[in-house]
This record gives sequence, structure tokens and C-alpha cells, in this order.
Amino acid sequence: MRENGREKYARMSQKCHDRVLESPEIAVLVMLTNARFTLLFYDLNASPFRTLNTKRHRV
Repeated sequence: MRENGREKYARMSQKCHDRVLESPEIAVLVMLTNARFTLLFYDLNASPFRTLNTKRHRV
């Protein structure tokens, strides 16, 4: 009984891995999401308000 449960679990996890490997859309989506968050935090750290302030002073 235990052996069957282990085999079933192993098969389920293997199917899950195969599904992820077979669908490149998911991998691309994850990469794009990570890149989006990285750019968002980079923009926040770069402080865009500084550029807004310099533009105001020039005008």
C-alpha cells in the first residue's frame, strides 16, 4: 500500500514537472513578470521625482 502511494506521488510530481517543461509560455510569463518587477523597483530606486524637479526648475 505504501509503495503504491509513493509511486503514485512520484508519477504525479513527474507529470507536474513535464507539464511545466512542455509549456514554455509559463516560463516566459514568469520571466516577464520578474523583469517587470525588477524594472518597477529600479524606477522607484532611481527616484523619477528628481527628473520632474529639474524640469520644473528649468521652466
